[in-house]
Amino acid sequence: MSDVEHSERKRKTARRHRDPIEKRYSNIGWAIFLILAGAVMLLPHILVPEGFLWIAAGVIMLGYRSAVAAKGIEAPMALVFAGIAFVAIGVSEFIDFDVDIFPILLIVGGVVLLGRAMSSKGD
Repeated sequence: MSDVEHSERKRKTARRHRDPIEKRYSNIGWAIFLILAGAVMLLPHILVPEGFLWIAAGVIMLGYRSAVAAKGIEAPMALVFAGIAFVAIGVSEFIDFDVDIFPILLIVGGVVLLGRAMSSKGD
């Protein structure tokens, strides 16, 4: 078995056997988001500001990432990127700022990935 195959198998096994705290926090995050989404759909549109669910999803992602990191468990940095992106989309809807944010997110994501690739030690 090559090093790449061994590394991939190890990663998949580690993902299947997640830390119980991480799994619990993940379930709590999903539960909060689903409850909020259902409540927003039931409430009259006038009571819920535009972009609320985007902001809520972003805050939940950032909160999950922070809680898991505080327990010393490694979590993907993609959650930070996605959380910030969701909050930005929600705020832009809330203040009715018409900007096509998707291309900007693609550019920022590409720059982040490029920076990581350039700074890695050539694993």
